[in-house]
Amino acid sequence: MCKQSISGIYPKYKGLILIPSSSADKELAKYGLLLSEIIEVLEQGFDCNRSKRKKDTLEKCVRKGKKQLKAVIVKSYNFSLEEECWLLIHVGIF
Repeated sequence: MCKQSISGIYPKYKGLILIPSSSADKELAKYGLLLSEIIEVLEQGFDCNRSKRKKDTLEKCVRKGKKQLKAVIVKSYNFSLEEECWLLIHVGIF
């Protein structure tokens, strides 16, 4: 499979593809969420970081009823695709 077709399966946020870490991938499965739903959280959500995060780390939340859906991403580089990306490092529902 060529590099271009692999990167085409991931949604983009602010011009970069969004790739889940292995732990975030498990969290997506646990909550039955898709990466496209995480893009919605990032685009429509509010900043909800409780503490200072490293540079190029974003923490966004949306409220769904009494619950809050949180997504944390960090700018990274994917060596397989040879391009910058956003790495989804955490998904949580509180």
